[in-house]
Amino acid sequence: MFDLKDFKIPKDVWITKKINYKVSWVQRFPDPTQIGECDYDGKKIILKKDMNSFLTFFTFLHECVHALSEHRKLGMSEYQVNGLEHGFQIMVELNGWIKKTRVEKQPPRSRKT
Repeated sequence: MFDLKDFKIPKDVWITKKINYKVSWVQRFPDPTQIGECDYDGKKIILKKDMNSFLTFFTFLHECVHALSEHRKLGMSEYQVNGLEHGFQIMVELNGWIKKTRVEKQPPRSRKT
């Protein structure tokens, strides 16, 4: 079983064999509900600092799905990306791949793509 507290978000992530995204962090976004962003043109995934490990990991995964959708020309909507992220959360917990983490109630989340 894997504890998300031990997972370190990488400094960059390969989306395809030729496309690499840099990962950066911000203290806050202009929209206070926003916690992540995928910048397709700049090839960047931007995450909000100081989130709990569960929220950080799945926000990172969420933004990676946006990047994959863009570069694989899948055209996934925010609704579809959210659904896939939520499905991954349930799948990894049900299979015992991560230590179940109690998540404090968070304010409504927004991820700009």
